[in-house]
Amino acid sequence: MAVRRNVWIAVRIAVSVLLLAAIFSRVDLPAVWGHLRNTRPGYFVPALVLGYFSQLFIGAVRYTYMLRRLCGIRIGYGRLLRDYWVGMFVGYFVPAGVGWDVYRIGKTYSRAGNLMGNTFVVLGEKVLGIVATIVMLAAVYPLAAPYMTVSAEIRLVARLVYWSLAGLGVATVAWLVVRKHAHRAMLWVEQKAMAVAARVSRRAAARLQAGDGVQATGQLSGMVLRFASPGHLSVVLGLTLLIRVASAYGGMCLFRAVGHPVPIVANLFAVPVLLVIFLLPISFGSLGVREGSTILIYGLFGVPKAVSLASSFLGLAALLTTVALGGVILVSGAWAANRERPDA
Repeated sequence: MAVRRNVWIAVRIAVSVLLLAAIFSRVDLPAVWGHLRNTRPGYFVPALVLGYFSQLFIGAVRYTYMLRRLCGIRIGYGRLLRDYWVGMFVGYFVPAGVGWDVYRIGKTYSRAGNLMGNTFVVLGEKVLGIVATIVMLAAVYPLAAPYMTVSAEIRLVARLVYWSLAGLGVATVAWLVVRKHAHRAMLWVEQKAMAVAARVSRRAAARLQAGDGVQATGQLSGMVLRFASPGHLSVVLGLTLLIRVASAYGGMCLFRAVGHPVPIVANLFAVPVLLVIFLLPISFGSLGVREGSTILIYGLFGVPKAVSLASSFLGLAALLTTVALGGVILVSGAWAANRERPDA
């Protein structure tokens, strides 16, 4: 297992290096440096707040709501925001270890139990994140298409992708509302919870295997019904769409920071696509993937490669700033806990 993990880390680092090398060989690097050197702080700060901090603050609101609504778990917003931020730090710098979601699940389980419930909440976040992305792309593409400066062939491909995503969204919603699939969904979530339990706590996994899983599956049935209720879906989808819109405005500020304004509709289209691409675990910290996909997606709107790469580097700086603050929160919390611990 350790050998496989190290090999996978090496592969991801190699992919990042190769992608960056390919990108640097095709981009005017002096022009990129010129854009970065003339960065406008007045736009970078809003980009940091809207594009990155807002994801954590709004995401923690969504997490707090879902835990209370679906599981009856009541943990203060401040604690969950801390877990959200620290989890981002842990998940980014330890790609083969404890991830962002596993960290949050483990912390919530240690405080309130109900491993199955909070695992379901995290998986539900992922599902609704994908649904929100599809909804946003379906709504924005007709508005963004006139701004695309590409050939008719690429426009045709874009339309095919658009209708494929729209069809996938409709099929997903239809699958969720068909009751005969509810049991399959619950079994799938239970399997995922067991896998997470093995990583979070051996004792938790043993408890589920010893029989608590039967009771948890019964509780899961109620959570599925509450999850699919129109009131719950509207709140969570609304918060998720708010995160996407804030990220799009953050992306717009990044391009303004390097002196190249991009229409907001282009960002509303590009940012959700990029967020999905960044989830692909094929490079270390999305290095190379972030830069290449930014150049390709914004290239559809006629943005020069050097500008897109400079904006991507600014986005990386904002991301690392956000992640580093999570590390500061982690260290400060551990330091405070050590100070309160009585001397042996």
